[in-house]
Amino acid sequence: MRLLLGLLLPTPALANGCYWTKVVVENNIKTVHKGFRDPLRRRGCRWNHDSGLRPPEAYALEVAILERLNEPRNASRCPGRYFPRLLRRYDANLSFVQSFDGTNLLESPSTAQCALSNQDLTRFATCAEALLEASNVVHYDLKAKNTVISGDKLTVIDFDLATLDGYPSKSDLADRRYRTRTRTAYGPALREARAERCAIERKSAVLWNRDNRRRREAVEQARGPTHVSARLQRRREAVEAARSRQRDFRLEQNRRAGRLAAARSRVDASDDPS
Repeated sequence: MRLLLGLLLPTPALANGCYWTKVVVENNIKTVHKGFRDPLRRRGCRWNHDSGLRPPEAYALEVAILERLNEPRNASRCPGRYFPRLLRRYDANLSFVQSFDGTNLLESPSTAQCALSNQDLTRFATCAEALLEASNVVHYDLKAKNTVISGDKLTVIDFDLATLDGYPSKSDLADRRYRTRTRTAYGPALREARAERCAIERKSAVLWNRDNRRRREAVEQARGPTHVSARLQRRREAVEAARSRQRDFRLEQNRRAGRLAAARSRVDASDDPS
């Protein structure tokens, strides 16, 4: 039984509503299902409004990119996985299934991002760009929104505007906004997004602590000096009395030890024949 958890992911290529993306649970494992065939068969969905590719071409290109990126490569300085895994493909339905690798950095809990250092983000961005270049893939939309996080693991997603081996060329793009698009500074973009989220988290924590302290003070002032129950007060007094008895006992033991030492010294002095 497959349980549908979500419908559309907020990616730029979904702006025209022609592609669909769903998060599905299969055997207690989340996966991402993406389809390129418009179920409503709208006339405006005969091609991608950004890339100019028809659904079969866009599907074949993204599947080829994922297959290329999943090929093993010799990158000793960049261990691990940086891109989604292609799990299954359905050519007849123009859909495929890829691994679910978390939520994007703009929507994920800020605590997960703040746990990462700027060095971690820089290393990830450098390795991701190096692996893309080694695979002859140009993403053209590397940013925090297209980066997901799960725990401390980052992954690059959304290859709707990417090119493979120079196809499609920027001159073939349908949307003129992307014809002059250049590679973004990926590392600084991730660090800037992290700084903004962590600043909001710190500010929220400060405001919450201040408001919580004010609420506690208001409650204590409203209750007055009787906010401590009589039972708790008796318990505190008993504990303090026990501590006082323990201190007195230790002082008495020290006094006795001192008197005993003085008596022994006097006896030793009287027994000395000199």
